[in-house]
Amino acid sequence: MASEEKWALLAGGSGGVGGALCEALAADGWDIALTYRGNQERAREVADAVRRRGRQASVHQLDLGDEAATAELVAAAGGDAPLHGVVYAAGPPLTIDYASNIPPARMREQLLGDTAGAYNLLQPSIVRLRETRGAILSVTTPGIRRVVKKHVLSAPPKAAIEAIVRAIAAEEGRNGIRANCLGIGLIEDGIWDSLVEQGHYSEQNLANARREIALGSIGRASDVAAMGAYLMSPKAAWITGQTFDVDGGYTV
Repeated sequence: MASEEKWALLAGGSGGVGGALCEALAADGWDIALTYRGNQERAREVADAVRRRGRQASVHQLDLGDEAATAELVAAAGGDAPLHGVVYAAGPPLTIDYASNIPPARMREQLLGDTAGAYNLLQPSIVRLRETRGAILSVTTPGIRRVVKKHVLSAPPKAAIEAIVRAIAAEEGRNGIRANCLGIGLIEDGIWDSLVEQGHYSEQNLANARREIALGSIGRASDVAAMGAYLMSPKAAWITGQTFDVDGGYTV
């Protein structure tokens, strides 16, 4: 195991993208404290994958809607070691439907669950990241820039998260903190799998979606995780306040 400890706290490590980000960061020399809400088995599998790369890993059950518990974990992540990075790769389940069918209460629930959850994680992280001139990364969606029908619950909270990340970038750049977003396009091993299983999308829908992507193919979590690891690395030392859509050219 490498002697230098460079810890990242990653919320949503049990997800497809979150898990891939954990592995990509581990390959880049990061130790990982990862959170999950309900899928403990998958979170442990991701932690084992991190350890196989010679890095340290810890697993934490967390409801990001619990402000106090989230702040407590931010303060404790990595133990006595400095915290160099924080990643938000979480979010509540989506309802796929037209705006006309989604009542305001459901939108309010999604906004609070996603946007407030991200803020609960990122805001208390600032103090620790000042100490290391660390990095923040948040997963968002290209749907902010190109509308996807029946995904009205997805883009608004992620747009708010992008605004939060830009604010942190602008305010904390003087303290050496970098903050960026990663817009995730259509990928096979993420939320899209569950949407297909739930019957929201058929093979014909997916074929139609491929035609809307400039590269003509659906991505994988590893495709986007590589960009995430880059943005968290010293190679991106002069990049902050930006959103990078990794979407095969969907937003072109």
